[in-house]
Amino acid sequence: MKLDQEARIADLNQDFFLREFTYSGTKFRSQSGQELELCDGAIWIDDLLILIQAKVRNPSDATACVETESKWFSRKVEKNAVKQIGDSLRYLETEMKLPMQNHRGQLLDFKKAEPSTIHRLVVYTPSPKITSRHFLKKGRVSSKSGFVHFISEGDYQAICVTLMTPAEISQYLNFRAEYVQRDPNANEVSEKALVGKYLTDSDDTEDVCDEHEFVTDRLINDPEEFSVSKLLWGYLDQLQAYEGPNASLQYHKILSILAMMKRNVMREFKTRLRWAMDKATSNEACLPTRMYPFYMGCSFIFISLEQIEPETRVAFLERYALLSKQDLKSERCLAVGVSRRQDNSESFLVHWIVFDHPWTPDLELDEYLAKNPDCFNPIREAELGLYQLK
Repeated sequence: MKLDQEARIADLNQDFFLREFTYSGTKFRSQSGQELELCDGAIWIDDLLILIQAKVRNPSDATACVETESKWFSRKVEKNAVKQIGDSLRYLETEMKLPMQNHRGQLLDFKKAEPSTIHRLVVYTPSPKITSRHFLKKGRVSSKSGFVHFISEGDYQAICVTLMTPAEISQYLNFRAEYVQRDPNANEVSEKALVGKYLTDSDDTEDVCDEHEFVTDRLINDPEEFSVSKLLWGYLDQLQAYEGPNASLQYHKILSILAMMKRNVMREFKTRLRWAMDKATSNEACLPTRMYPFYMGCSFIFISLEQIEPETRVAFLERYALLSKQDLKSERCLAVGVSRRQDNSESFLVHWIVFDHPWTPDLELDEYLAKNPDCFNPIREAELGLYQLK
């Protein structure tokens, strides 16, 4: 039963967090020679790390006794799973290497992770006889592990289906941990109500209550409107065809940036990518367009390369990416260049380049920008709403 539960969670994770960032086989050989397990499941996207312990009450062991089922929850979820999360954090700190294979088959060393955000989750499947007091409990603080979330498997799936993007799921978990520790009333309402509170009232102007469930029901969730997946995946696969031996690393870094976009940023990305495709189709001279969502620390530049000679397109894109990064003083810059395929004018060749290094003054780039202040379309500041309700 536990293996079935872990497989379901892994399938859900790769749907919403993608195969490249989903880990389920996390056994490793420790420095002492022991075979250990980091956790039952993990998500690692850039500086975001989610550690998951899975607990399931086997139906054949479940009883009609409320007290017995409460003891199962206390022992397995509140104690054992929290201790295991503490072990996971200790392994991350003390082991020299932690090579793990993601669901895409790439082998990455978790010791190289430098997470600024770590979420600790116990995802459990209880007996129907569990008391509401236990089922509604959202987590607890451990001296070794910090705040550990308790989320039923059904609620975990609902959170992913509702919030959809890794960045928003992470933001909700941050809100959840902070709010639960501050307001004990959070342990009296459903997960759905807490999600509703997050969607519309994260500034805490009113207490969470059962009526917040109706807010969740009112969320307009149309992935076709903001999802970039259909536009991207075919063009991202091209990256590996022409970027050479480091293609998988570039692919992974680029995908990490795209995965951490919230839906409002996805809409803007989708609009600008289509703009570049339209400009390439019409073979129209145009300045690059850009966007800079500050929460990501990454700027984006979109360029039609149709009027640039094919052999110089990569160099041209690199140059403008560095200029844009310097101009916006961003830590990262993802550049997307679009041109039509020579063998098929209805299809596009998309070049992807990411620069990831701290911003510093650069005399040559700064001088060029000073002499050419109009080399980009202007950026307009805008407050982009994240969620829309019916």
